[in-house]
Amino acid sequence: MVEVKLHPVAQRSKPGHAAAAAQEERDAILATPLFPHIETLIENGTNAPTKSAHPPSSVKMTTRPASSPIRHSSLRAAKSSSSSSSNSTGGANVAPVVTPRHGLQIDATHFPLLSTRNNVPPIRVLTADDYARLQATYSKQRLPEDVLFPWSHGSADIPHSAASQYFGFAKGTAARAPSYRGLTTVHCPPPVTPCSTSAPSRRRGLISSFASWSTNSSTHSSSSSVSSTSSEDSSSSSASASPSPSLHSATPTCRLVSSLPLSSIISASTNSFALPAPETFQTVNLRHFALQAAKYATISDIVVYGENGAESHVIDAAARVAEAQERERRRRGGDAAGAIQYNVYIIVDPFVTFEQRYPTIVGIDSNGFVRNKLNFFEREREEMRVLTQASEILHNVWLGNAQDVPQAPYAQALSNDSSSSLLDDGNPLSFSICIEAHDQAANVSAAILRDADRNLNDLEAQGQAYEEVRQLLDDEIDTTASQLGEERVKILRPHVHDLVHFECPSTSTNCVAPNSSSHTTKRAQTQFVNALVELAVWMRRQACPDDTSRLPRRILLHCGDGYTESSLLAVTYVMVAGGGRNAAEAYLYLQESAQRSFYIYPQDYQLLPMIERRVIDVLCREEQEWLATRKSMSWQLTASPMAPSRSSSVSSINGGGEEPTSTGMERSDSGYVSNSSTPTKTSKFVQAVRGALSSSSSNSCDDAEMRPRSPSPDAELAQQWFSSKPRPSNPSNSPWFYAPVFDGHFPSRILPFLYLGNLNHANNALMLKELGITHVVSMGESALTPPRPPPVGAAGSNETHTNSLWLEERLGNISVLDMKNVADDGIDSIRPYIDQALEFIDQARWTGGKVLVHCRVGVSRSASIVIAYLMKHIELDLASAYLLTRSRRLNILIQPNLPFFATLHTFEADLLADKDGRIARREIAPDDDSDQHLGRAGLKRSNRVAWSYLCSSVASLNERFLC
Repeated sequence: MVEVKLHPVAQRSKPGHAAAAAQEERDAILATPLFPHIETLIENGTNAPTKSAHPPSSVKMTTRPASSPIRHSSLRAAKSSSSSSSNSTGGANVAPVVTPRHGLQIDATHFPLLSTRNNVPPIRVLTADDYARLQATYSKQRLPEDVLFPWSHGSADIPHSAASQYFGFAKGTAARAPSYRGLTTVHCPPPVTPCSTSAPSRRRGLISSFASWSTNSSTHSSSSSVSSTSSEDSSSSSASASPSPSLHSATPTCRLVSSLPLSSIISASTNSFALPAPETFQTVNLRHFALQAAKYATISDIVVYGENGAESHVIDAAARVAEAQERERRRRGGDAAGAIQYNVYIIVDPFVTFEQRYPTIVGIDSNGFVRNKLNFFEREREEMRVLTQASEILHNVWLGNAQDVPQAPYAQALSNDSSSSLLDDGNPLSFSICIEAHDQAANVSAAILRDADRNLNDLEAQGQAYEEVRQLLDDEIDTTASQLGEERVKILRPHVHDLVHFECPSTSTNCVAPNSSSHTTKRAQTQFVNALVELAVWMRRQACPDDTSRLPRRILLHCGDGYTESSLLAVTYVMVAGGGRNAAEAYLYLQESAQRSFYIYPQDYQLLPMIERRVIDVLCREEQEWLATRKSMSWQLTASPMAPSRSSSVSSINGGGEEPTSTGMERSDSGYVSNSSTPTKTSKFVQAVRGALSSSSSNSCDDAEMRPRSPSPDAELAQQWFSSKPRPSNPSNSPWFYAPVFDGHFPSRILPFLYLGNLNHANNALMLKELGITHVVSMGESALTPPRPPPVGAAGSNETHTNSLWLEERLGNISVLDMKNVADDGIDSIRPYIDQALEFIDQARWTGGKVLVHCRVGVSRSASIVIAYLMKHIELDLASAYLLTRSRRLNILIQPNLPFFATLHTFEADLLADKDGRIARREIAPDDDSDQHLGRAGLKRSNRVAWSYLCSSVASLNERFLC
């Protein structure tokens, strides 16, 4: 039996020795190898200690006194090389220590070697306490952009490469490794064996159940025809119906914050760093995030840890890392070139020690539960869900994402009140119809709409209705009659299993076959437009029926992300049922009044004039038919309590011109008009419209006869809508909409007062005024260009609109901060511009203005400024600010280049240092890192992630979009 002395996994008892004895034991530990046969363990893992949180009985434990250097190690630069030579190698020849000028300043000799034998890699030992102190020091380090770059760019360190030439290095030379020491933490999972899978499967069973429930809850019914069957039997085209079969094996455990898998930095085939071959760098890549983890590891001390401390597979991994470091050091010239010697550490304490003592640096615990680990995929998805969660855009028509589709959980009463008749059946918003828009759907046929209508009528006949209380707005309350600010409304509320589901196309692109003739393309586009408008008209009839015998039916229009594929139908519906709004006005209504972010592709934007013409034709025909019906049936008006109207009558926005409130159910229900005779702002407007309608009808019909004695809200809404059919948009009344620089979508609204866009958005000054934007920050791309003089003869023509930011700035309508000489070239730094830009934005915010930040494309320079603003003034950590900006940029993928990202990482360190000072001065309270608040987004020390982990996570996100 080999006798092995392990470094203690924890300080379990205080030593009972005298001071002299303690000093002798400490010196003995420093001089005696902790693993005298470590080379055997590395070569043959079968001789390693068994996997256990406690050492086996054959291992003799030694207890380190409290005065040991490993317990009281100081993280400072080594002042001399003589002591390090004697303490670290036991007399072996060691080259002088080269101290890096930047990064961690640490004396590695204060941490003992795992073994002092000459043929064993120099692997040092850390306890959990040592690592916690080391990590705390590293988290305060500033990432020097000017030191790391251009070396960190792709092949900038490879002579004769495209990058070395791009960054101005002489022929045959390249960037040298920076004088810098970072820190990279690597996790080594236990080897997968048949006998070790039973326990993890039991432990992870609960996680798998949660994941399966979450996945199933996100699915919904979807088919090309009407579906009112159980949601368990239907599946969505945009969501998975079942969890991945590899879920159990993929559940991670025992992860420290910012730790990476060994495979991300070390090649599996060769014990070297996982860097691409030089010949793979054909171009200059300023955003090679996937490369950063391995490249940063080459200038870092590397900490290796496992679940149970210094097990054989952990030691083997550390040896591979040490070999990779030595190879890289020789490639850089070794001692002759003054290459820095980086260190490899092993954490000998079991992972449970971190869970007990340092919960803030535990990302995922030993049971697989997330503690303080930011999952970039999940956070981005959640940000998108919150941004696009269901809200009412018009009366009884809601816009949302796939997760808003009603599902059937276990029935549970909303309250303990036995009189409560509403159960949580998964349909809290009382939807009757769910329409999914996606690019693979076919045009909705008339047969599908007839089947849907018949199913809904059957449900209504079965009595699936619900009466709910709606809170009135302040100006709707009649104080002379009642002080109650609410009313009761009745709508169709089918069971979640009885909802009507069908699909509709989201774009015209797939309606046209590739290489089709112009005639075929035109015909396919016409069919698409006609079907789209007919669907919008059908939705209007369901949401706001004029027949009092029918109940209103709420509609959810949804798609996977909540904005892309449903946007075209949403704009069309606003034109159909929006009180006479044309395409340009529908854009502004959705963006400003309904507070919905949406995105229409340029090819679909080109179809909007065709859709607008079709909408006007359909509505004009309906109005003529409705007026003809009124004339022919005017004799029934005096005897009937209801005015005759066609089933095609519609509602205006939120029940007659009134716009929804900002958020929540109050906005959702604000559109319904009460059946009571209490006058409101809506009813007064309707009366004025109805008077205009009556005057335009037959002179033989008296106005009193034409007006119903007891009008219903839906009849009033129908009459109101018919009085204001859409006015076609054109360059005269909507110049911003037809401007050459408008490509079909608005700048992205990151915050209510902060927009992120491109140069075209800045050049469309009339659009900025429509959106209420009063300030513009131009990052390296100026939009202050004097307008061209009007063409000859334009003075006598119709009014012309000068669409110029230069003119608006000189008129004092828009303030512009024009930042010059900042290029997105991987060379220019954005740091000198951040403070001025952030001050400009914040001043605009507190004066009630709105700001557009732009560069050329709106993904790098301007995105970096927006992220910095979220960090400083909204107090978000860098990762959260990046993901928030990324999700709200909609279909545009933000991509700050690597130096900009490094600047933001340093900017976060500066903000945290300032915050630490304010906490020390007791100006603000310390951060709350309790179990309830740990991991929540916010600018705090526990949320700061390492550079390599940040880049690796961004690269993983981008894999779906970039090659």
